[in-house]
Amino acid sequence: MGRGEADAIALAEALRTPILMDDRVAIDLARMRGIETRWTTSVVLEAHRREILDRKAAGRAIEDLVASGLWIRQDVLLRILAILGER
Repeated sequence: MGRGEADAIALAEALRTPILMDDRVAIDLARMRGIETRWTTSVVLEAHRREILDRKAAGRAIEDLVASGLWIRQDVLLRILAILGER
């Protein structure tokens, strides 16, 4: 976990607000401190579910996240793409 994640956790704790994170260690620490966490991909899926993003835009957002360096386990990525294909 880096300094950025540590600072984000401290800020979320001080503000008593949920936090958007993708680092497993940071998420575990935040949850141990009672902070609600969300994965970036879950936000994209929620936007798709609420029809804020259509299937194509949501898929592109996931692809852009991966292209920018977000690592997503292959089985998780396949499930995300399957969910997007169901709607």
